[in-house]
Amino acid sequence: MEDFHGDQARGKQDPRLKPFGCTYMRTTGIWQPVWLESCGDAWIDRFQVFPDVKSKGFQLYTYVKGRINGLKLRLKVFLAEAELINLTQEVKENPLRILAELPEVCLWSPEEPDLYTIELSIEKNGVILDDVKGYFGLRSVSIVDGKIALNDKPIYLKFALDQGFFPDGLYAAPNIEALRRDVEAVKKLGLNGVRKHQKPEDPRYFYWCDKLGVLVWEEMPDWGMSLEYKNLNSFWNEVEAVIIRDFNHPSIIAWVPFNERETVSRNIEHRKFVEEICLRIKRLDPTRLLVDNSGYIHVGPTDIIDIHDYSGWKGYKHFKDVLLKRVQSLKTGEPKEFRITVEDFEYNGQPIVLSEWGGWGIKGFRPIVDREVYVYGPSVADECEFLTRYRGNIKAIRECEFLAGFCYTQLYDVEGELNGYMTYDRKWKVDPEQIAKIHKTIGF
Repeated sequence: MEDFHGDQARGKQDPRLKPFGCTYMRTTGIWQPVWLESCGDAWIDRFQVFPDVKSKGFQLYTYVKGRINGLKLRLKVFLAEAELINLTQEVKENPLRILAELPEVCLWSPEEPDLYTIELSIEKNGVILDDVKGYFGLRSVSIVDGKIALNDKPIYLKFALDQGFFPDGLYAAPNIEALRRDVEAVKKLGLNGVRKHQKPEDPRYFYWCDKLGVLVWEEMPDWGMSLEYKNLNSFWNEVEAVIIRDFNHPSIIAWVPFNERETVSRNIEHRKFVEEICLRIKRLDPTRLLVDNSGYIHVGPTDIIDIHDYSGWKGYKHFKDVLLKRVQSLKTGEPKEFRITVEDFEYNGQPIVLSEWGGWGIKGFRPIVDREVYVYGPSVADECEFLTRYRGNIKAIRECEFLAGFCYTQLYDVEGELNGYMTYDRKWKVDPEQIAKIHKTIGF
């Protein structure tokens, strides 16, 4: 047994009693729902649905535990309570693989988040031993001509950074309604997704993303852990468990295992650590996209190149010029001070996303907890100035035609970081309808 205390993945939790900057109060104890179930001689451990848009169907992998001899699996699929599939198959392999075609096709998307209900039961001699109920969405995620595509059609990402902190529970939401309200806030802003930043969120949050139509980049909380080989397997065990747990959520379109790990550019062990985790993720889940090391420094096995840049407070012209230089550096290696990859990185036309920008405060707002104010650049005087700066930055982003999307920092304030559209206790600081109006000016 090795004690990793002090060198462990903890995300944005600050190990100090008094957090500072963009890290926050640490969490201990159980912060997501847990439960126990009694099982008989055999039970359904889990299932995975691999949607196949082209064939208008899906592949189902059902993992059964216990005594599987003589078992039959019954599969039912419904769409808005209408039964579409009802079949039975003997459990001759584990996992049991079933290919099925859907007689009615409704593709999942942020505009039309249609979901199929799935019911599974295992039977022996006519007696049901176990049954489970879930859902899935029929959708595909891919890269088409340098753009991110949903169901083979390019989609422009309009995201906000969502860190999953709550003033009365830190990592733990007070109730499921609070999770739903955060998802609904995304829709009110005219956005279509979130970066769920440095936190594998409560699955009930992803449920509302699935139901309401919000795309997700799900991130691992890698901050706090050194990229030394001793941590590789323990970190992978956590990554693997998260991916398996959240596999069936159609809202999740990308995995992000690392964030802003600068040492990969000068430490070969750290770089190999990132590369190995990324290769394992692609083997485990080939159906989604991967962002290797968000923001900087990208090392190679990545489907998306993303950029973090908080210079937008300096104005439209400056912001646009910086973004152009960052992409120029990506393609040519120059200017070096704007580099977002390791030196030997070969750009292969991956989509480019501005996945962190903004971060502005508005004068007059104070933290509702005992923290110093932390924002990016000088705060604006009021909501009107915020909208002026926001319009200018969106104009710069829109005119950078190479961008496939953006993610604003952030959805709501967190402790002393006062740069959200909302306060920490989820009160609007800016009119979401005005922000949504601005967002309508950008996209494919």
